[in-house]
Amino acid sequence: MSVLHVRALVSLAGALAAAAASAAPPDAARCAITPDAPRGWVVALFTSEGCDSCPPADRWLSATLPPAKRFETPGGAIGLAFHVDYWNGLGWPDRFSAPEFTQRQRDVAGRSGARTIYTPQVVEDGRERAPGTPRGGLTARAGAVPDARFTATQAWQADGALQVSGRAEVAAPFARHALVWVALVQHGLVSRVTRGENAGRTLDHDHVVRALAGPFRTASDGTAALDVRFAPPTEFVRERADVVMFAEDTRDGRTLQAVRAPVCASGG
Repeated sequence: MSVLHVRALVSLAGALAAAAASAAPPDAARCAITPDAPRGWVVALFTSEGCDSCPPADRWLSATLPPAKRFETPGGAIGLAFHVDYWNGLGWPDRFSAPEFTQRQRDVAGRSGARTIYTPQVVEDGRERAPGTPRGGLTARAGAVPDARFTATQAWQADGALQVSGRAEVAAPFARHALVWVALVQHGLVSRVTRGENAGRTLDHDHVVRALAGPFRTASDGTAALDVRFAPPTEFVRERADVVMFAEDTRDGRTLQAVRAPVCASGG
């Protein structure tokens, strides 16, 4: 459907998810996303390998939300690094970039009334902030009750695709204004840049959004059935990848809920 090779279909997948859970493989707990997760929220970084002020922001995201510790405490801040494509014609094409991510940045800016977009830009829970904020600044909403719930399972298909099937339930006050997304995220990516503003640098990336499916809109009862297929991108390493599901309020960008699970290690 796009350069990300993502195919996302809305279907009656709640029953499928339940059936998959009843016949689960040994690593079922690893493959499932359960509805009782504490509230999580999105910390979005809009970045580019072609931007010389972006590497410090990339390092800030990795240091503030260390990938190695991302499953130690359920809930909390979830980093998503969106590599935009408007730097690509200035000397170095970012292989992790996509026009969909640039459009997402425009949408975020439009909510706040901003007239321009730029890199690096950090938006936490719908609110813009400066990269370099101490970790303590990311816990303001910790403990809040989530306004959405997710139930999902993962399964590797015979054609090599990762299928994520499940259901989102958004609280009634937000259902009319909610959008639901599913992201495939990877850590530990490295680039040796040879041209452009970062020529000669080796760049390390975590929380990189490799594919984004959605948006899914909720029905009148606040539910959205999800059936998403991700074709693994180049340089994909399962052990360093997560599935992230999140719902946001389109009026202000606030995260209604965000959850993550490690990518399933085997078929299912």
